[in-house]
Amino acid sequence: MKAHIFYHHIIRPFWEAQLLPKKMDTLDAHRFCLAIMIHESNFEHRRQYPSGPARGYAQHESISIRQICTHPATAIDMRLTANYLGFPAYPDESSEEWANRLHRDFLADNDFLQVLCCRLNIWWWPHPLPKFRSAAYEQYDEIWKPGKKRPAAWPRAWNEAEDIVFGI
Repeated sequence: MKAHIFYHHIIRPFWEAQLLPKKMDTLDAHRFCLAIMIHESNFEHRRQYPSGPARGYAQHESISIRQICTHPATAIDMRLTANYLGFPAYPDESSEEWANRLHRDFLADNDFLQVLCCRLNIWWWPHPLPKFRSAAYEQYDEIWKPGKKRPAAWPRAWNEAEDIVFGI
C-alpha cells in the first residue's frame, strides 16, 4: 500500500466517521500518525519484519496497546471506539487481557483499529503535537521508544506525510 492511498482511503474516512472526539481530529495529528506509519513500516509490513512482536503499519508493541487501554486519558475512548468497530472486551476480561488480544489477533489486519491506536498513543502524551520535523522525531522517539533508532530516515517520512496531508 502507498501512504497517500492509506491517508485518503483510511485515515480521512476514519475521522469523517467521527469515532473520536473532534478535538483529536487535527491535520497535525493526521500528519504525525502518517509520518509514524511511513517511518515504521513504509506501508510494507503489517507485522514486524522479519519477525517480531510489533503489529500494524505503526508497528505497535503490545505494551503500547496496554498503555492505551489503561491510561486515564485514552481508556474510555479506546473501549467505546473499539467496541463500535467490533472489538469489544469480554465481560470477564481485564483491560490488559483485552489489550493483549487486540494486539495479537486484530491490530495487524484492521486499518481503522491501527489509526485509532496510533492517534490514542499520541493523545496520552502530555505535550502538544509537534509542528516541526525535529520536534516530531523527538516526540515519536519518546512515545514509540523504537528498539532500532533511525533518525536519518525521519525527514523523508515527515516530508512525505506533510506533502500528503497539507497538499504541499
